[in-house]
Amino acid sequence: MRSLQHDENPSDEGYVEQGFETPVYMKHWTNEQKAEFAYQLLLTVPTSGVLAVVERLTPLLHKDLLALLPYEVSLHILSFTDINTLTSACQVSRQWRKLSQDQLLWRKLYFIKGWSVDQMAIKRYIGGETAIVCESSQEDVKDMESIDSESTSSKALTAVPLARTTAPLYNPSAVPTMPGTPQASRLHSLRRPGELLTRLRHRRSSPLTPSLPGRVRHSGSSSSLTARLQPDDPSSSMDEDMDEMDASSDQTVDSEELVHEIHRHPITGARMINWKHLYQQRYLLEQRWSTGNYKLREISSGASRQDAHTAGIYCIQFDDQKIVSGSRDHTIKIWDIGTGACIRTLWQHTQSVLCLQYDDRYIISGSSDNTIKQWDINTGELIRSLNGHTESVLNLRFNEKYIVSCSKDRTVRVWDVNTGALVRRLIGHRAAVNACQFNDNLVVSASGDRTIKLWDIETGECLRTFDSHSRGIACVQFDGHIIVSGSSDQTIKVWDAASGECLQTLTGHSSLVRTVQFDSKADRIVSGSYDESIKIWSMKRGQQLLTLRDQLQSK
Repeated sequence: MRSLQHDENPSDEGYVEQGFETPVYMKHWTNEQKAEFAYQLLLTVPTSGVLAVVERLTPLLHKDLLALLPYEVSLHILSFTDINTLTSACQVSRQWRKLSQDQLLWRKLYFIKGWSVDQMAIKRYIGGETAIVCESSQEDVKDMESIDSESTSSKALTAVPLARTTAPLYNPSAVPTMPGTPQASRLHSLRRPGELLTRLRHRRSSPLTPSLPGRVRHSGSSSSLTARLQPDDPSSSMDEDMDEMDASSDQTVDSEELVHEIHRHPITGARMINWKHLYQQRYLLEQRWSTGNYKLREISSGASRQDAHTAGIYCIQFDDQKIVSGSRDHTIKIWDIGTGACIRTLWQHTQSVLCLQYDDRYIISGSSDNTIKQWDINTGELIRSLNGHTESVLNLRFNEKYIVSCSKDRTVRVWDVNTGALVRRLIGHRAAVNACQFNDNLVVSASGDRTIKLWDIETGECLRTFDSHSRGIACVQFDGHIIVSGSSDQTIKVWDAASGECLQTLTGHSSLVRTVQFDSKADRIVSGSYDESIKIWSMKRGQQLLTLRDQLQSK
């Protein structure tokens, strides 16, 4: 017989181990027969021998498929799980915990939910300008991918799993303000990444939502009854990372330190986006919206307080730092949302302030004195007074280009926000125009004549009239596609702006519906009524979900 040459068997390295050869009489046995034979044979072996066999078999019986697969493939598999499954997976092993905390996985899960972020705010935060903001009405996952690609190329932005997160989201259907860049001296004492969070276990975390600082997020509307939802103890099964952060206390967290503790590399301290934290925050906020958990907080207006309004408050708007209110006492007041202190009082209107709106440049207000006033929000200086309406200004909105106002004089007026010049007057309503809203070049107005009108802001043409309410319309909101209106007929109606079709009629209030806000992506409408209740509705299903009063009540 010819001898086997070394190069004919490359695996031959001079060592040969004899393998097990199945006896001839067993070659035709089934697997069940072989298993039974092995079992019976083991019964004849001492316990120590059985344990030795078990130790050899254990690795074969418990193969960790996720650990054996390429890391990216394992992440892709986990991206198809829900939050409860992912929480369970986190407890299986160290490798599974590492996978379940990967920031790229949480980022993917966040966008799968349909949630969005303020992309420019993230860029600013990553660039070191300021803190982080929150969700935005504009969602563009491709842009976010480009941000991630930029960040991963920088030493400061490696996406790594963080072992801990902060729990509660934030107050008002809101988003926490993530202040500004902290001073080096403030971070110097936090050499150990978990030091601040250890302290926070014994304190109550502040606001409740996904966020990143930078741009101020404004909430509310001119003439709206704004509900500020806040959490009680969150009832969530997410994981102990969140539960530990729900410790209650009356002390206030330093949000500037907090945001940089959350959104930074745990080793290098460089800025990054903690997607797991954002997902958890948004998840808890959605839970609170669905269960109606909230707290009431009152900014004192007692007679002994000299800076309080002295008459009814007709309109407010707020963000994470301040509240701006307009009153029957002819004043506008700016309040610190954290302390409740009045920061500034604006005195120029000679009658009730009925409506207002602000951004980071201006406060613009409308009054029973028939005027619109434009103020510098930082100094409180009156920039100009817009005159033209012949009766009370009931509502107004503005953007970077226009101010749109409506009045008891039955007109809608369009003004240049930079010069105060009258651009156009929209005439067509037969009664007081109680509310207006605009998006791009389309203006929506709602009137006591029971109709809603859609206008082209450039031409002044009335494009469509919506007529279905049986009594006057008190409020309207418009996002460019959907119109939601509230009326004295105690109903809320949802309209398709393009077709004019009434999609839903929501009934449940027992008095005039004075204010509405909606989010079509979140499938949510919030309404306030003279029946002293706030109701939350599903826009798509046309169903009432919750009723909020001084104390939570059921549907």
